[in-house]
Amino acid sequence: MKALILSTEAREDLRRVKEHAERNPFTLEALQALMADGRSPAGPEFRCTVPIGYRVAFTIECHLAGWARHLSISLAPAFGSKICRFPDSAAIALIGRELGMRLDIFDPETTTYHEGHPSHAVNVIELVRVEAKANINVNARP
Repeated sequence: MKALILSTEAREDLRRVKEHAERNPFTLEALQALMADGRSPAGPEFRCTVPIGYRVAFTIECHLAGWARHLSISLAPAFGSKICRFPDSAAIALIGRELGMRLDIFDPETTTYHEGHPSHAVNVIELVRVEAKANINVNARP
């Protein structure tokens, strides 16, 4: 397990990603179009690498249930290996808090582990504003 201590530079990178995500939320329609094409909404502006190998992507997205923060985090392979590893729960919580999340990473309703995927990413989706499904305004900002 790698220890994580966030440097001033790492906090600044996370702040930059967070602010970009807040300025550029994905509507439900945009999210569905990207997913239909097999593309990730998290382009380079939505990503950063936190030393010592934590790869972070963060977006704000409209889902059927409402607006959500979406954190995806993975851990680069150890030296000499090609296999990625899951980040530990303390690192996920620390990075999530830096991005403004109030997450419970042990909640199976919000957290998924992509074990079969080469990235071994952990995805946490946290609703920030619940919408009635019938009345959702996909173009309203969170």
